Amino acid sequence: PVYCFDENLHFVLVNKAGCEHLGKSADQLIDHGMLDVFPQMTSSKNHRNLLRALGGTSIADDFIESSFGPLFQCTYTPLIKNSKVSGVLLKARRISK
Repeated sequence: PVYCFDENLHFVLVNKAGCEHLGKSADQLIDHGMLDVFPQMTSSKNHRNLLRALGGTSIADDFIESSFGPLFQCTYTPLIKNSKVSGVLLKARRISK
């Protein structure tokens, strides 16, 4: 799955695999806050990593146990625009069922 978030952790892009993993359509995610859609993710490792990436830290190959079941290897990349972090690209690779 691939997800892109803005600086307020609103979904701006979700691929088909991301929608399937989250059990939501793109329309249910795009322009919605991650924590508005999934409040149970507050303070999760995934949430903390997204906040770190918004602070400018790239995180590669971290292992995240999804609240939806499987284990993922995740990479968080800060997106820079005009010398400022404007969002985060999250790429996840499922490594367990």
